[in-house]
Amino acid sequence: MIFVHPVRDNQTPGKFIEVNDIACEKLGYTREELLEMTSGEIKPPPHISIKPEDLEKLMKEGQILFERTLLSKEGEEIPVEINTHLFEFDGQSTVLSVARDITERRKAEEALRESEERLQLSIDRMPVAYILWDTEGNIIEWNPACEQIFGFTNEDALGKSMLSLIVPEEVHTPFDEAMKSLLKGIEAGYSTPGNNIRKDGTMISCQWFNTPISHPDGEVIAVLSMAIDITEQVRAEEALRENEERYRVLFATMLNSFALHEIIYDDDGKPADYRVLEVNPAFETITGLKSEDIVGKTVLEILPGTEDYWIENYGKVATTGETLHFQNYSQEFDRYFEVFAFRPKEDQFATVFSDVTERVKVEEALTESEERYRVLFETMFNGFALHEIICDENGKPIDYRFLEINPAFETLTGIVAKDVIGKTVREVLPGIESTWIENYGEVALTGKTMQFENYTQELDKHYEVFAYRPQEGQFAVLFTDVTERVKSAEEIRVLNEDLELRVQERTAELEETNKELEAFSYSVSHDLRAPLRAINGFSHVLENNYGALLDEEGKGYLEKLQLASLKMDRLINDLLGLSRLGRRELKFTTIDLAAIAKRVFKDLSKQEEDRDIEFTSNITHLINGDEHLLEVLLTNLLSNAIKFTRGQNPAIIKFGCDYEQDEHVYYLRDNGVGFEMAYVDKLFTPFQRLHTEREYEGTGIGLAIVQRIVQRHNGTVWIEAEIDKGATVSFTLGVNNGNTPNKSLY
Repeated sequence: MIFVHPVRDNQTPGKFIEVNDIACEKLGYTREELLEMTSGEIKPPPHISIKPEDLEKLMKEGQILFERTLLSKEGEEIPVEINTHLFEFDGQSTVLSVARDITERRKAEEALRESEERLQLSIDRMPVAYILWDTEGNIIEWNPACEQIFGFTNEDALGKSMLSLIVPEEVHTPFDEAMKSLLKGIEAGYSTPGNNIRKDGTMISCQWFNTPISHPDGEVIAVLSMAIDITEQVRAEEALRENEERYRVLFATMLNSFALHEIIYDDDGKPADYRVLEVNPAFETITGLKSEDIVGKTVLEILPGTEDYWIENYGKVATTGETLHFQNYSQEFDRYFEVFAFRPKEDQFATVFSDVTERVKVEEALTESEERYRVLFETMFNGFALHEIICDENGKPIDYRFLEINPAFETLTGIVAKDVIGKTVREVLPGIESTWIENYGEVALTGKTMQFENYTQELDKHYEVFAYRPQEGQFAVLFTDVTERVKSAEEIRVLNEDLELRVQERTAELEETNKELEAFSYSVSHDLRAPLRAINGFSHVLENNYGALLDEEGKGYLEKLQLASLKMDRLINDLLGLSRLGRRELKFTTIDLAAIAKRVFKDLSKQEEDRDIEFTSNITHLINGDEHLLEVLLTNLLSNAIKFTRGQNPAIIKFGCDYEQDEHVYYLRDNGVGFEMAYVDKLFTPFQRLHTEREYEGTGIGLAIVQRIVQRHNGTVWIEAEIDKGATVSFTLGVNNGNTPNKSLY
């Protein structure tokens, strides 16, 4: 469009003197109409044709270029670029304006502006850090996401080096090398995740995308870097790795079996089988099935006899997603399993299970035990009751409540369950003695068991009670009615007191009698020896002086007389020895019992030199005792052993000691003739013999003397024997246990 108009004296444009056809076409006016108009009339309000500063420049330089908006006849605004020239025409300043329609350019510029605004808005709002940096590594653009991610504001970052601002020192070198590669245009795209530093010094993980920005000539002029904060993602991945590791460790070490399966359907879509995908070591241990033998196979291939309900239950889990927790028996394994089944993904199911066979057996046994307990509870003769203790505000027991009682309780107390359960003892028995509550309170509060016997005036009965605590704050009692026993015991006590008095009186009488008998025995023994010596002496005189006058029969009578007198002498000596044992004062010293035995055996065996007799002893310790009496004891025992082993070759005699029940038990054992144990009680009675004097000589006093000596040492003596297999005489000496020895046998 071309417009020509003069410039008036007041520096305002005059009417157009020339316009071209394009101007008429664009503005919608006729040529005639435009020639009647000024440039101000074809512009929208405020109808300023040219700015004063532009006019001044035009007048000075003769040419200007500016943009204006023209207004068509229809009111349409047309943006134009006007190139104006000033020249002289007919002696008047005239302006030639060439206007170019820039509507499309304006639309393009507006679109570009809007696009740039949208881009900037996107950059400002995007959650991705947008960093533009120059060839020196200095930041020239820094969007709000950068501030959010790294903590540095736009003012903090612009002009700063990327290297010094957000790159950790330990990766400066690889970053510098990567930056050089980018500036050479040979490396672009995603980089591996790395650590970056925030303004507060904390470390974050970022994923970077870098691209070089090049000049049309190919020279890299900047680098655009975009980063996203993947710290949480890295942490999540690390947590996932840790969880996977924990899962793997748990999978491998858990005590419960774990298995993953996929369900297999038949043609009708009904669960018909399932395939094993994975099992853990515990599965192998519990089932005995190895992973390498079963993974990839179906359960009916592995265990053809698998019951339908296993497939039905697991099919329900895999198809519906419902979790199941159940306990069931597997005939294939002959075991009970407790199973938790769930669906990790469609058409799959996982099982966590354990072998509860032993628990089931225990539960069955417990059920049986509870039934036995109930039968025992109902039928036992002892009273049973369960209570809870009641304390005051200071924790002191003041009462107790009945929780349960058995039928025997009702029988023994006369108290019926329906009348007392839930009530306190003070409600049931208001006069109950406080000792019952105190004892039971101690049991319930401390857990101490208690057994005692007590009397209750409320029931007028004596009870023997065992109390224990089944759980805190409670106590249970087992008891019996011992009223009759207590009464009997009292009667016995009275009788015993009377009997004790009688025994004391009788003992005094017996002691006096024994003293008289001892004196009599001693006197008789002495009195008999004088005439016995006379008989023996005259018989020898008769033999020496008149022996030649006697026939064989007379000599036989004389010999019998002498033997009888000798036997009588031995009896008297033994009686005197037995009598002296009761009067002799004991003298205790430390002695070697084995040495005494060996000395006595040596003396006695001299009279049996033609025999093969083996004597041994295993005693090595010393004892406390009366040496003289113990020598007499061993003399009697060894003489018997030598005498009753005459038919054995060799004769074996052993003197030994065992340690039984905290005391030494001495024994003398031989392999002699022995005897029947039916007669053992006679052996310690004076003058009692199991063999005739023709078979074995003796007076029958020896074992009586042995018994008296052992008794004076606070010991006991006994004999064990078997015919033709020998005898063993055993005895203890109480003095070795610190007992005070008896001073008298009576």
